[in-house]
Amino acid sequence: MTNLETNESRRYNISGPTFIDAETGRLVLTGTALVGQPASQNVGSTFLIVTRGRVTFTPANTIESHHGTIAHNICAELA
Repeated sequence: MTNLETNESRRYNISGPTFIDAETGRLVLTGTALVGQPASQNVGSTFLIVTRGRVTFTPANTIESHHGTIAHNICAELA
């Protein structure tokens, strides 16, 4: 990934996996995953992070729960 304003660049190994929970129909990320929240969601601050663990999402695709760690805050690392 590259910050086009600073030209700062980093590589991340993001292997997943992801799946749809058969009972709820919601997206679930397990392992290492890239998670972002764009400004267009209008639900809080924007972010782009790499997580390790399990992340589940609401029907509106916002984070419902996160069990694990935030391995990288990409925006901060590329500032």
